[in-house]
Amino acid sequence: MGCKYPEFEVLGYTTTDDVTYIGYDDWTMIEADIVTNGMSHHVTTNHQAYIQYGKPTIDYGDNYHQINTNGRLYARYFPEYNSTIVIYVMADNMDVINECDENILSKTRIVDK
Repeated sequence: MGCKYPEFEVLGYTTTDDVTYIGYDDWTMIEADIVTNGMSHHVTTNHQAYIQYGKPTIDYGDNYHQINTNGRLYARYFPEYNSTIVIYVMADNMDVINECDENILSKTRIVDK
């Protein structure tokens, strides 16, 4: 989205192996405390990412100011697809992450066409 010098630092994390998730065993879950750039910025040009994410609607003053955030990630290798699938959410607090996990992420379905 136009951030020329992105920063991403994991301040701490926990890993849980052998998690059962969305009907499959053997997921790895990682929860992390992160400092990264926020997406708020002054719109000066059209970026391709606006198609997916939209333009910022709130201006906090600084372009891409650093924010503290949390993340939850689930990862699992699926040999039948020769692929690793990663499902994740990042938000400014764990209540939002838990809500997104319960209402969105956990409803993910992996189907073979």
